[in-house]
Amino acid sequence: MREWLDLHIGTDWATYQGWILGIASLGLTIYGLIRQAPTIKQRINNKKLKQTAKCIEGGLNQAGRDIINTTNNHYPEVSRESELAKKKHDHDLKIIEEILCLLPYEETIDQLERSYIVGMLFQFSRDLENAEKFTDEKFQLYNSDVENSKNKFIDSIKAFNDSYISFLSVDNPEKKPLRLDLPYDWRSKGRESESAYRKHQNNMRKTSGVMIECYKDFVRTLKKHNFITDKL
Repeated sequence: MREWLDLHIGTDWATYQGWILGIASLGLTIYGLIRQAPTIKQRINNKKLKQTAKCIEGGLNQAGRDIINTTNNHYPEVSRESELAKKKHDHDLKIIEEILCLLPYEETIDQLERSYIVGMLFQFSRDLENAEKFTDEKFQLYNSDVENSKNKFIDSIKAFNDSYISFLSVDNPEKKPLRLDLPYDWRSKGRESESAYRKHQNNMRKTSGVMIECYKDFVRTLKKHNFITDKL
């Protein structure tokens, strides 16, 4: 082999050895790179993952700071809104309790249910008249639902007052407590007088029934909107 190389290529044996070692070294280098390729790839991937994690962590930290800053910026506004809402609620509750104190629920229902049959207490009629003021602007509620229900109730009071004003009267001023009684003598003064009696009595029955339902609706509505009171 050596003679053939010397004859055709003309290079000495030392050179051949160098070539052989070089080729072998190159082969080993390539083989080593192939073996280490997965490890190198994993290192590259790990580095990328670390960089990505740092970016995500930085983003989360910034987001957290943004949330804290946003919360801090909006907290005074939320606090003011809560305070204003409480003031409105307290304002409405005060007016609601004034109505409930003037016309205690159970007593009012009882008086109305019997009013067109036996009349009613004179003081109750005065309280009904005083209740008409609650449609004035200064008694307006911030809560629109309760305000609407309140106005319907007060309107029903006005209608009831109109139904008895020319019908009931104080029959015995000496008797206490004073009462407004039905004019029973109307029934003995002829057919026309009795007809007027029945007409007024029936009108009282209808208006008192409407007032009872409006009062019940008013109470249901204020409870629905969390107006808690010991006046009921």
